[in-house]
Amino acid sequence: MMIKKPPNPSPTMTPLLKKWKKRLLGGKKRKINVFLDMDGVLVNFDDAVRGQIIDNYGKNAAKIHPDNLSRRETLQKFQKLKLSVTQVGDLYDSVNEKHKFGLKYDQNDQFLRDYFYALLINNQKLWLNMKKLQNSDIVVKNAFHYADNVYVLSAPVDKESEKAKKEWIEAHFPAIKRQNVFLALDKGAKLFDLMNRGTVDPDDLNILIDDRPRFIQSFTAASGKGVQYDHKDTKSAIDQLKALINN
Repeated sequence: MMIKKPPNPSPTMTPLLKKWKKRLLGGKKRKINVFLDMDGVLVNFDDAVRGQIIDNYGKNAAKIHPDNLSRRETLQKFQKLKLSVTQVGDLYDSVNEKHKFGLKYDQNDQFLRDYFYALLINNQKLWLNMKKLQNSDIVVKNAFHYADNVYVLSAPVDKESEKAKKEWIEAHFPAIKRQNVFLALDKGAKLFDLMNRGTVDPDDLNILIDDRPRFIQSFTAASGKGVQYDHKDTKSAIDQLKALINN
């Protein structure tokens, strides 16, 4: 005898079924998980890298990078532009804005970008020596106040930067557990991965505080929520965080 498959529940029954499922599971509470970006939120990345590039620009590339051919050659190509200190700083700021919003680079931009990455790759010392960003303590304090769990979600450059970023958090914000520090270029994909692993629940309120729009877009596309961060206006970010939690 053929057993008939029960009909699919109607759309109006779905919320009731969800409530019943939660009761069967013991009424699991929805958690608030706050994910903190590092560079531009916790770490004063731009001042460190911008300052290093400006300082190196006027020096002999062979002397400051004697054992690193990539850094030496990319700096020498960049130096052929013959920019002033002010122009180097302005170019860095311009390229940083273009990178932030996904805009195209011109040739001068690319010379700076090439040296930017040559400087960052395989350079734990540079990462570890970066300072806390203005108001970063306030951000972390509020994250712990409002969230059930506080995580770090940062984009690495290479394996050395991954190690350095974890060490940096351990040194400057020891309240954030080492196992709660995640490094990923695709923050939306990482959120999906954490859901699949059971680290966070799909029904949790997962919030990313980040200064880069593209990372927020990736995270929100994976069902998370985003807070656009500007270290000069920390209050606005905290207000956004409160609003997301209250809603």
